[in-house]
Amino acid sequence: MTRPRYAVLAVGLLVLAGMRVAQDSPLWAAVFAVAAVANAWLAFHRDDREESEPSPGAVRVSLERYANSVGRWQVIGVLAAAVGVLLLFLEPSLGLLAGSAALFCLHQARRARRATNTLQQIAAR
Repeated sequence: MTRPRYAVLAVGLLVLAGMRVAQDSPLWAAVFAVAAVANAWLAFHRDDREESEPSPGAVRVSLERYANSVGRWQVIGVLAAAVGVLLLFLEPSLGLLAGSAALFCLHQARRARRATNTLQQIAAR
């Protein structure tokens, strides 16, 4: 079974390699050609690994790690938000960066919480 996205990327990279050859840039042509070959291999390579259920021990360890990381990301996010508010008064551009970091941390906390919920469902089976 082929994966069309890799085939399309391979064709596009071959076109870029051809354009670089026409522009007398052999190094970039070689880089794009190697990338095209890699994508062509990915397009037709079949992954024969079978999907199996994870072991209960692995689920338990992952669940503990994600559960711990939720709290860490939330604490880091709140601290970054507090620093952002303080920096907003001193240097607004740095305050915006700290606010962006806080949003990223809270997004990571949400992802970790969703992963924890998924692992809890798997563990309940």
